[in-house]
Amino acid sequence: MFTYLRKNKLDRTRNEAGCTVYSPYQVAIGDAGVDAIKIDVEGFEAEVLVGADRTLGKASLTSIFLDLHPYLGVDSAAVMSTLAGYGFGLHEPTPPYRSIVPAGGVTEVVALRGGCS
Repeated sequence: MFTYLRKNKLDRTRNEAGCTVYSPYQVAIGDAGVDAIKIDVEGFEAEVLVGADRTLGKASLTSIFLDLHPYLGVDSAAVMSTLAGYGFGLHEPTPPYRSIVPAGGVTEVVALRGGCS
């Protein structure tokens, strides 16, 4: 099963109005047995991770491919630390996929649970 989720401009507007808008992500992927997720949400990475809390904690999820947008105000180090807190190892997105540590300014990361093979 492949699920593609995208954050649109309406969500950004609603978020600034103080509404909770991230629960649709959880509804869409919550119990689907997802093993990999690609996240590219133009500055809303931290919010998506909050909304996907239950999914991130599932052992079936082994891979996250994440685009980060520090130029839009995203704290790359904090987002990466969140993933590490769920037991994911952090890696560069290109061969040889070296391990990396949470750091500011990072724009792409591959998070793997169970190592990099």
